[in-house]
Amino acid sequence: MIHHRKDPPPRDHASGVPRDAEAGGRHRKLWLAGILVGLALAGMCGQALAQGARFGVQLRVLPARGNPEAALPALPRPPQVQVLPPGHHADRLLYAGSVSDARAFYASALPALGFQLMQRTADSSLWERDDARAELHFYPVTGTEAIGIIVRMSRPGAADAQTALSR
Repeated sequence: MIHHRKDPPPRDHASGVPRDAEAGGRHRKLWLAGILVGLALAGMCGQALAQGARFGVQLRVLPARGNPEAALPALPRPPQVQVLPPGHHADRLLYAGSVSDARAFYASALPALGFQLMQRTADSSLWERDDARAELHFYPVTGTEAIGIIVRMSRPGAADAQTALSR
């Protein structure tokens, strides 16, 4: 019968105490320090209460505003479009067509929804109606015939829409 010998735990060379025992001692010291700090705080609060001091907590619950983007309209999408994972507050589309085809699609679809073209640049356009603003950014996709379209919906007067188009 073969007996396997278990090696003793590693020891600290200076003190000769097993390292596991040292770690356990540190945990016990931290635990004890935490209890002492807790008792000191409780004593100070008790002393303040005994001297007539008051301790109070106020909580104010603000009414829920709801999701501000929940009421924004969904824009129609051109045919032959692939929906990509959304970006930060924007939809991302991959369109199997040209920029002029995509612009023509939105130029016919958005006025029917009450949108007016407010601004147009080489690679974007800004459409607006009373309750919504739509930013459309068109960009080439390297290695394909397709283009990318970023559609960002916001409330009218949102400062970020105008600055995004001026980039």
